[in-house]
Amino acid sequence: MMLHISLSGGLASAANALLAYESGEPFIMWFSDTTIEDDDLYRFLYDIERLGIAPLIRLKDGRDPWDVFVDNDYIGNSRTAPCSRILKTELIQKQLDAFASPDDPIVIGFSFDEEERQVRAAARWAPRPVRSLIAEHRLAGGAIEKLVCEKYGIRKPRLYEMGFVHNNCGGMCVRGGQGQFAMLLDKRPALYMKHEQRNEQARKRIEQKAKKRIADGTYKGKSETGTPGGFIRVTRDGVTEYLHMREFRERVEGGELIPARYEMGGCGCFTDDA
Repeated sequence: MMLHISLSGGLASAANALLAYESGEPFIMWFSDTTIEDDDLYRFLYDIERLGIAPLIRLKDGRDPWDVFVDNDYIGNSRTAPCSRILKTELIQKQLDAFASPDDPIVIGFSFDEEERQVRAAARWAPRPVRSLIAEHRLAGGAIEKLVCEKYGIRKPRLYEMGFVHNNCGGMCVRGGQGQFAMLLDKRPALYMKHEQRNEQARKRIEQKAKKRIADGTYKGKSETGTPGGFIRVTRDGVTEYLHMREFRERVEGGELIPARYEMGGCGCFTDDA
């Protein structure tokens, strides 16, 4: 049996690889590149690779999440994120279906208290077994960081030092909460503006495509305009809105919105719905 470890660039997935190494179980590490990753993520991967514990296979679709949203006429959100499915899960899944035994587990970095994510992952990857070594060893938080950074001397990715809760997509994830986007705006304003521009471009492109289909009678969507919805969830006085990045930034900068910094959201990659 061969373990196939999803090495996403975060501490949890790195700990999975190190636990596999210490157990003596044979394994391969897989990395799916969304092309919007933080530069320091690649340094982190190289540091792990230099340990010589197992092969690291890098995969890349070539598109970034905004390209995927336009191609699928849908901007991802906390409920459904085609970027995760297409740029991460399906890339690895196709490789394993073609070259790995169906009994070889996929190893994902969820913790022992993430029962919902475990259930979703099992359904998404069925019939392939799904494991998390950090969950099996009941490692979390400081214990994971101690294993990766202290025992093996690997420097923690800088996004964690900035306060982000994961090291994926450069701190920009449509599944994130308003706290994540407030932090991105504070800590990496130029990057926020870059993604804001891509967000606006994607909205316009999706709307143009929808209007064209409406004109030629082939549109089957529920919206008459085809304008995609926002994805930053904000609740105030019992009213919930979903904002685009430009709307969120303008409200924060104008003092109309004080973001809930604790609402960071979470990474749900590799557990997306089938």
